[in-house]
Amino acid sequence: SAAAPGEVLVTDITEFRLPDDPRKVYLSPAVDLFDGDVAAFSETATGRAGSSPAAPRARCGAPAPRASSARTRR
Repeated sequence: SAAAPGEVLVTDITEFRLPDDPRKVYLSPAVDLFDGDVAAFSETATGRAGSSPAAPRARCGAPAPRASSARTRR
């Protein structure tokens, strides 16, 4: 848990296999423990730890790699 938004972010990497495609896709969200909101996420074709730094960077305001997406709650 966190006392304020943006105070504690956690990340994870989830592997997906696409139908009719031998390749895998990896999703890496950054979740804010204050409210459980997904602060940012990135998708990559590699599952190596640290290969998708966009999620925490997007929340902190640093530029994210081109292949990433960030979502804000409205």
